[in-house]
Amino acid sequence: MEHDGYRYPMYANIIGWAIALSSILCIPGFAIYSIIRAKGSLSDRIYHLIQPTNNREEKIRKALNTVRLNGDVSGAVGV
Repeated sequence: MEHDGYRYPMYANIIGWAIALSSILCIPGFAIYSIIRAKGSLSDRIYHLIQPTNNREEKIRKALNTVRLNGDVSGAVGV
């Protein structure tokens, strides 16, 4: 790579690509891992994995239980 007449050494280019790829490859890597770990046929796995999860009520219930376990019920709904 060259910038303003300065040619950067090859190791700098390799380090730059390694840093970039370390974050870029996480997305397809996790997708492949999830497809392999899921159960069913390939089309069933992909269909299941691209469906949104609607666990809002579960998260609210879990947050309320955490508040109650800590002894502070001032923020709990319905208390």
